[in-house]
Amino acid sequence: MLFALAGCHDPTELPACGDIFEIGERGAFREVDGGLVAHPAVDVLFYRCPAGQRYVNRSCRGEAQSLNFADAQAYAVEVSERSGGNWRLPSPKEMRAIQEMSCVSPAYNPNIFPELPVENFWTNSELELSQYYGCVVYTYQGSRSCRALLSAEHPFMLVREP
Repeated sequence: MLFALAGCHDPTELPACGDIFEIGERGAFREVDGGLVAHPAVDVLFYRCPAGQRYVNRSCRGEAQSLNFADAQAYAVEVSERSGGNWRLPSPKEMRAIQEMSCVSPAYNPNIFPELPVENFWTNSELELSQYYGCVVYTYQGSRSCRALLSAEHPFMLVREP
């Protein structure tokens, strides 16, 4: 008896996103001033570089921050206070909505998120009924896990309301 699972794929068989996007191809993203991008699938603006880096001349400059969950949340609050905006970490759903399903390494458009590292990135979610675990998205193929120790240090993205 042969069983097939629709929608399942081996991410090692997918091409690298850098190999399938032509230079400058934005897909569904719309550029907004100040290194921000909008996507019709989410009601937030994404900053194009991991927290700690600056978007300059179509690339990310500086050192990405890797912080524990509480410090990543505090970083977003500090950025909000300094900028007058309402910044936060993205939800797992928001990270999933901007993911490219046809490629990996990382599974995000490299023209929108230049040089995005392949890492576990914090989201704004914690594991329900647990004081020890938070949710991360692994940028290689976009998988989510809610078994990341809150004390572990990971990079993170920032989003804000439009």
